[in-house]
Amino acid sequence: MLLLPSPSFFLIIFIPFIAIQSFAEESPYFSYCSGDNFTSPGFFKTRLHLFQNYTGPKWSLNGTVVIGNSPGFQVFGLAQCRPHISIDICNECLNQSASVVIFHSSGGCGSRRSAVIRFDLCIFRYSDRRFFGIPEHKPFRFIPTKSLNVTDGINADARDRLRDVLPRAAMEDSRYSEKITEDSGGLFIIAVAWCTVDLSTDDCLQCLSRAEESFPNGKHFGIVTSISCEVRLSTYPTSRDNIWSPSPLSPLSASNSTVPISQSRLNREGKMSKTAKMILLVGAFGVVISSLLLITFFLQQKRRNKKQTPLSIGKKMEEEILDAMKSTVFDLDTIRAATNNFTEENVLGHCGFAVTYKGVLQHGQEIAVKRLSRTSEQGLIEMENEVNLVTKLQHKNLVRLLGYYLEEEKLLIYEYLPNASLAKFLDDPVKRRLLDWRTRFKIIVGISCGLLYLHKDSLHRIVHCNLNTTNILLDSNMDPKISEFGFAKLFSVVETERYISQIVGTSEYLAPESAHHGLFSTKSDVFSFGVLVLEIITGQRIGNINNADLLSNVREHWRQGMAWKVIDKSMGPEYSSKEAFKCIEIGLLCLQENHRDRPDMASLVTMLGTL
Repeated sequence: MLLLPSPSFFLIIFIPFIAIQSFAEESPYFSYCSGDNFTSPGFFKTRLHLFQNYTGPKWSLNGTVVIGNSPGFQVFGLAQCRPHISIDICNECLNQSASVVIFHSSGGCGSRRSAVIRFDLCIFRYSDRRFFGIPEHKPFRFIPTKSLNVTDGINADARDRLRDVLPRAAMEDSRYSEKITEDSGGLFIIAVAWCTVDLSTDDCLQCLSRAEESFPNGKHFGIVTSISCEVRLSTYPTSRDNIWSPSPLSPLSASNSTVPISQSRLNREGKMSKTAKMILLVGAFGVVISSLLLITFFLQQKRRNKKQTPLSIGKKMEEEILDAMKSTVFDLDTIRAATNNFTEENVLGHCGFAVTYKGVLQHGQEIAVKRLSRTSEQGLIEMENEVNLVTKLQHKNLVRLLGYYLEEEKLLIYEYLPNASLAKFLDDPVKRRLLDWRTRFKIIVGISCGLLYLHKDSLHRIVHCNLNTTNILLDSNMDPKISEFGFAKLFSVVETERYISQIVGTSEYLAPESAHHGLFSTKSDVFSFGVLVLEIITGQRIGNINNADLLSNVREHWRQGMAWKVIDKSMGPEYSSKEAFKCIEIGLLCLQENHRDRPDMASLVTMLGTL
């Protein structure tokens, strides 16, 4: 019998469709006017009228524009719509915003030099000063919303639901995020965070945090909005008629003028809303039916192929992996003999909760044995994670797992790499001289190919989460192999990023979004790769106490056109300056603060391949 999703699943699909309603039903709920009046028909007013023309098809749905070239006679504007709404509805919302806030000068902001207006679906702002990238936290205004009765338990954790979306919104290109959760009674709680797109990630998060703190005492549901950002919590029933509906607000200006919306227009909108509702119901029914058919097909295909969800790393998955590896189970006595009973002179290094020993099997094969501390629960979790992941991987730039022993001792047996880690070469002035330019470039390319395999070319998308020079091992030919997968994460095909409550990895190599917010993705590995590239080029490790400002030092020399000064002199004069400079540029591209601005590994491999 075919199993179908629960009704609540379809309601979750249905909710975003309902929320993208016809703009004819919208009313502005926040506006703010400031600045002196301008004279008519002055330059500023003329440009203000021209500015409205940019809110049509010419306008990017999320962006800024400047009208005029002469200082003092320019208009700076911002137009932004909620993601996932249609272009037509977005344009309608922006045009109506411009009409209300600009041309209704008798009661709106038409005679003021700066204004902002918020509808539910869009934000429209203009000013005679450049405000791009400058957060304005005040005024915050609380707007109560129409919500259903909720239990005390929901009220108690409502703010926690809201806090979950704040960092996600700050990271999104649209600066918008929402989260829908269902309580035990079938009531949906919607948390929304929204910044203007001109704000940086940090400024957006700071604004949203202040907005969240501005909820009045005892008020759990409603909207706190300002010029630069807003947050909201609302309840969502199954009925469209009970949706939250904030009342239109008067502008927060010295004149206390109101946004003029005539009664005739309201009546006209009332008639339109009935038609819109009918269209909405028909469209929603079609969406549900289409979704049902697609999900049915997907489930049938899934059952036929008997494929396993990439994220199901549970007991069943572990049993299947270990069963597939029966031929690689080592005998404990064999491992003890190979390592001379784990003697100190055979220690290769310490990593986390384990010690790695060199061993030689009876037939002469050299191995590396990772031995977990007997008392480490966290280490056991990491080792199980490593077994689960590494058994799936086969690539020349990834360390190869030969086998395991998981009874009295917890042991992983890897191929032995005689040149140890990249860190040992960079830390030793003598060994560093062995890294000529060809070798360094080969190491950079090899690491990039290994990461591309993890991110894209393997059967599963894997984010390493702990890429650093210690975890780059070198074989006898100085080819790099990525190791240490204890912190690595399996991602599903559709999953692009994930928040992790316990931040993992080496701090100096962590991307800003990972270090500050626990957000990991393939782009966080790209950031770590950028650090590695600059370490290889400069011959310096970022973890060394004298190199705390290594990254900023490279950036500054690059800006000044003196990148040659940071290149490691121990390579000697025989290196390609063109290739070295290009690698520095690639490293800096990987270190961009916004993770969505960083190139992916496919692009990086292509860039390196052209050198």
